[in-house]
Amino acid sequence: AGVRAVVTPFIESIRWAWGAADCAVARAGAGTVAEVWATATPTLFLPYPYHADHHQRLNAGPLVACGGAFLGEDLIDAGRTLEAHGGSLLRLLENGDQRELMRVAMRALGPADGASRIGERLLTG
Repeated sequence: AGVRAVVTPFIESIRWAWGAADCAVARAGAGTVAEVWATATPTLFLPYPYHADHHQRLNAGPLVACGGAFLGEDLIDAGRTLEAHGGSLLRLLENGDQRELMRVAMRALGPADGASRIGERLLTG
């Protein structure tokens, strides 16, 4: 499809990867969802399919609901998963305007200074 991409199983300094990413395909563990939100990276979440309670779907919920991310299903077979979601991902890669709308939606979810507000509240009571 002529799309430049980096696929890697592990990155030591993830902040550089999030900063360089146009979009991401990721699991929806709490830490990953927080990183996606903090960096406003348009993402296709494919929750881990073997969790009995499917909590990763819930983790991704706020970002999906606001329009900042998509929720897909890991069909366990890579070919089937690509067939199910590849077209959506390619359209996202080709559409900078849509990615920007997704970033704006995530940034609108909460205060940009949320950590500072929590710290101040804890210190001042």
